[in-house]
Amino acid sequence: MDRFGRWCFYNNGSLSDVHLNKVKTIGDWAFAYCDCITTITLPDTVSYIGMNAFRYCNELKSIIIESDNPIEFGANAFYSTHPSKSFYVPENLLDRYYKMKIWRDFASALKTMKGQSVPKDSS
Repeated sequence: MDRFGRWCFYNNGSLSDVHLNKVKTIGDWAFAYCDCITTITLPDTVSYIGMNAFRYCNELKSIIIESDNPIEFGANAFYSTHPSKSFYVPENLLDRYYKMKIWRDFASALKTMKGQSVPKDSS
């Protein structure tokens, strides 16, 4: 599957464990209001996250980004997710994320993976 379409899991309160394989794009509002998601791993194939894709995923605290390039995203893609969320990115890309205007609002939440295991649930 190349993409998760718009609204595909919208308001699915029982969705808690998400595995994305070979997905390139996550559509607008795809996982919005999925309150049970605490962690999501974005595989190295993901290059774009649509507008409001994870909006109101209030428990989403750990976003692991495995891509070899910084990911772009639409407006409010992570709006109203967990207030102490972290974005785990490859260590060699951290400076590139800091320089991207779209990631400036999340600069304090950017963390490096440093080759170590990232917790599956950091609550």
